[in-house]
Amino acid sequence: EARLRPPQSNDALSIPAPDPRWTVYQAEDGEPGRDFCLRNAVPRSVARGVRIEGDSDIQILDAGYWDDLSGDSVGEFRGVVTSRGWAEGVRFTLTWYDDTGQCAGAVHLRGEDEQRYTLRI
Repeated sequence: EARLRPPQSNDALSIPAPDPRWTVYQAEDGEPGRDFCLRNAVPRSVARGVRIEGDSDIQILDAGYWDDLSGDSVGEFRGVVTSRGWAEGVRFTLTWYDDTGQCAGAVHLRGEDEQRYTLRI
């Protein structure tokens, strides 16, 4: 007969928080081509002091900073994308703090050329 062992008091604390999973997309209810969202889709993840920077194909018009995007959360920002960025996509770099210190990552906003060649099943 199999039985589940209840967690010891330290077991729950020893599991590290997962890394965030970032996505950038256009805001549905914002101004088309100017309002964007940065989403962290991972529950329990820790992301504080989040900052987004774009490549040369976007000019971010506001702070691009959020105090806390931990867990499943969304932050909004404004930007102007170049015509090349709309066609080929825009690459963003992110920095944030988790429980262990500063982290960095990248996220990509797909361009029209990339969307055209994406296989849909």
